Amino acid sequence: MNTLLREFEDMLDTEAKKVVNEMINMYYKKVIVNKTYSQIVRSLVPKELEYYTVAIELRTYHFLPTEFYPDFNNEYTLCKKEEYVEDHLLKYCEYCKENNDKDHSKMAHIIAERLVQYLKENPDSKKNLLELVAIWTQELLPKHNDSVDVETIMLFLQTEIEDLGYQVIEINPLIIEKNI
Repeated sequence: MNTLLREFEDMLDTEAKKVVNEMINMYYKKVIVNKTYSQIVRSLVPKELEYYTVAIELRTYHFLPTEFYPDFNNEYTLCKKEEYVEDHLLKYCEYCKENNDKDHSKMAHIIAERLVQYLKENPDSKKNLLELVAIWTQELLPKHNDSVDVETIMLFLQTEIEDLGYQVIEINPLIIEKNI
């Protein structure tokens, strides 16, 4: 690569890193922005580099630390991975309910009951939680199911198991115990 192009690319990378660092600082200060990720980037790019905003934005994704994601709710600059995943799954759950398509919380209740019963009948089972939930999800949602449905069921499953008076000790192999 010629030096001029390399320096140009380095300058865009440097600017993207500055934007990411500022977004992380704003996250930790809990600054409420109520903007999309693109709008935040646009507001942080210096005026003299506005022409390159899209290129800088695309680079910011590369420089985000792995624990951060754009805030799904557009309230803060960023959110932690766990918050992002939970928000995404809750929105998916709401979407499915609105379309009378699937009820993941109901599926979690049914699967929790099946897990308890299965482990009572098969105390030496070496099956893991992911395997069992995938099998039962396919059975309970025969029209359409995929790993997002299983993840959404997982969002509710621990509470459902606990409501039955049990706790998950291990997921591979699956071990649950009665609460004392």
